[in-house]
Amino acid sequence: MEYKRKMRRKLSSESDEDTSSSEPTNKKSKNATVPEDYMDIVEQDPNSLLVPGNNNTGSSRESPGSRRSQGSSSSLTLLYEPDVPSEFNRCGKVISIHLENFMCHESFTVEFGPNTNFLVGKNGSGKSATITALTVGMGGNARATSRAASITKLIKNGETSAKIEITLCNVGLSPFDAEHMGPHITVVRHIRQSSSSYELKDARGKIVSKKLDDVKRLLRRFRIHVDNPIFVLNQLNEVCS
Repeated sequence: MEYKRKMRRKLSSESDEDTSSSEPTNKKSKNATVPEDYMDIVEQDPNSLLVPGNNNTGSSRESPGSRRSQGSSSSLTLLYEPDVPSEFNRCGKVISIHLENFMCHESFTVEFGPNTNFLVGKNGSGKSATITALTVGMGGNARATSRAASITKLIKNGETSAKIEITLCNVGLSPFDAEHMGPHITVVRHIRQSSSSYELKDARGKIVSKKLDDVKRLLRRFRIHVDNPIFVLNQLNEVCS
């Protein structure tokens, strides 16, 4: 019995020595644990947090933290690609203007771009005449342009009549009878020595109305006020009666 007790003591002492000399285990204490969210974020490439789906971590498990980061970055991407608008996508934009025997112009056409336009030329080349035509062609008063006391004074010297054609965009919000008029509308004003008249043409060039009331209704629809200097700022010149 004593021999067996000695052997047990010897074995127990050897086991204690082996335990003390062995390498520490990988057990984690509660105080030394690192949150899984933090570990996943650290293991990821920092750039991958900005682009959803670009996760370079070796773990196949997706942590709640990585899901949150991907969810926040995916909100920056568009779910659909918006349609590219056409060049003229707002009702009332001036597409072109054509003048015949108006002031200094015998036959003159300007095609405008969809954004800001500049008229460049020498003095007397007809830049201001083009702006005056925009005002008069859409029902403005000749005296309001500060270029003449009456509409007949705007007819080119030596001619008996003049014509102004202004083409407006009819695509966008609040179009004017788009089903019948089409994507653009042309307002025509004929100026004669004794009177003047108007015409409304659809996109095919067909005359649909000759009433001034319809022209005014069109301008109200497009919210165009040619007598307002915010819309058209004319030169301030003395008008001789």
